[in-house]
Amino acid sequence: MDETAILSLNPFSMSLLMLLSICILFLNGVWVTLPLLISAFYITSAQGVEIGFASLYVSRILCLLYLVRFFIRNDFKRIKKINTIDKLMIVFIMVYNTMVYFQKNNDGFYINNIGRSIDIVMTYLCFRLFIQKIEDLEKLIISMLIMAIPIMILMVYEKITGYNVLSFLGGVPEYSAIRENVIRAQGPFQHPITAGTTAGTLIPLFFYFLYPARKYVLLSTLGIIGTIAIIYSTGSSGPIMTALFSCIGLAVWTLRDKMRLVRYSLVSACILSEIYMKAHFWYILAKIDLVGGSTGYHRAELITQAINHINEWWLVGTNYTRHWMPTGVSWSVNQTDITNMYISMGVLGGLPLLILFILIIVIAFQYVGKAIQSFNSYEMKSKFLFWVLGVTLFSHILTFFTISYFDQIEIFYYMLIASISSLFTNARNSKNSF
Repeated sequence: MDETAILSLNPFSMSLLMLLSICILFLNGVWVTLPLLISAFYITSAQGVEIGFASLYVSRILCLLYLVRFFIRNDFKRIKKINTIDKLMIVFIMVYNTMVYFQKNNDGFYINNIGRSIDIVMTYLCFRLFIQKIEDLEKLIISMLIMAIPIMILMVYEKITGYNVLSFLGGVPEYSAIRENVIRAQGPFQHPITAGTTAGTLIPLFFYFLYPARKYVLLSTLGIIGTIAIIYSTGSSGPIMTALFSCIGLAVWTLRDKMRLVRYSLVSACILSEIYMKAHFWYILAKIDLVGGSTGYHRAELITQAINHINEWWLVGTNYTRHWMPTGVSWSVNQTDITNMYISMGVLGGLPLLILFILIIVIAFQYVGKAIQSFNSYEMKSKFLFWVLGVTLFSHILTFFTISYFDQIEIFYYMLIASISSLFTNARNSKNSF
C-alpha cells in the first residue's frame, strides 16, 4: 500500500469525524474508546487531510484529539502503576523512530513512520487508560459485536455483486478485486486480507459470551456467523487460517492445565518437520491454498531470503529489499512485498526493533498465563476471558508469518495488547497474589 497517498474527506466522513471528535472530548469511562473502534470499522484508513508536509489520516486525527483530551481531563492518572509492557512500548516507539531515521530514506518516508508510531502509541494508551476492569472489556466486545454485523451484510453484498457499497466514503475501490475468478471483498479495509484477518482474530472475543457465562448468546452467535461470512467474502486463504488458529486455541481450553506439554509438542513438531522435510519447515506455507491463487510460496521464500540477507538489515534495518524476491510492489521501486510482520519489523528497525516486538508478545503471554493460574474455579468467567485474550494473541502471532499489518487492523492488535496489559496489572493489584 502506498502510505503517502491520502484522499480528502467527503462530507459524510467529515460529519462522522466531527461527531466522533465531540464524543472523544465528552464521553466517560471505557466509552471514550468507542470513537476509535467506530473509525476502525467504518472509516477507510486512506481518508484524511493534508496539512503542509503531514498526512493526517482519520485515525491519526482521532489519536491527536485523544492526546488533547488526556491532558485536559488528566486521564493519565488512571494508570496506577507502569508495568513491563508499558515500558517496552515506550522503548519500542523510541527505537522505531530512531532506526527509521538512520535508514536515510526520503523525508516523506520518515514523516509517515513518525505518524504511524503516533497511531501505535496513542491506540495502546487509549485502551490502556480506559480498560480498567473485565466489565469494561465486555462492553467493548458487545459494541464490536454490534458493529461487525452491518459490515458482514455489506461485505456479503460486495461478494455477491462485486460492488463495494462503502466506496462512497472514499479510500476503497468501487468494484472488488477478482483473482482466479473469485471476487475478493474488502469492505472499509485497504485489502481483503486485512479485512478477513481482522474478522478471524475477533472470533475468540465473540465466543467469550457463549462460555461460561452464556450471556448475549444470540448476539454472539450472529457475531461469529458474521466473522465467518466476512472471511468467506474476502476469498483469501490467510484469513481462513487465522480463523482456524482461533478455533484451535479455543479448543485447547480443555488442556489449559497442560500448556507446557502443548508448547513442547509444537516445538517438537517444528524440529521434526525441519529434519524430515526436504525444505525448511516454514515452506509448509507454500502448500496452503484453500481458495486458489494463494501466494504461500512467496511467503515461505521471503523468510529464507530475509535470513540469507540478514547482514543487510540486522543493525538498523534497510531501505532496499527489491533484490530479495523476483517481484516488487507498485508503490516503491526499492522494496519487495514484505508479507511478514516479523520481517517487516526487522526491515524497519533491525534486530533491536524485532526483538522488542517479540518481547512485548512474550510478556503479554506471560501475563495471560499468570492471570489464568491465579483465578480459582469460582472465577471461571475471568479465567476464560484471559484465555480468549491469549487465543486472540495466538491467532495474531501466527498470522504475522503471512501478512505485515497496515490500515485499521493495527488498532485491533494494539487494543489487544493494551487490554492484556491493563487487566493483568489491575487484577494483580486487587488480588495481590501473583
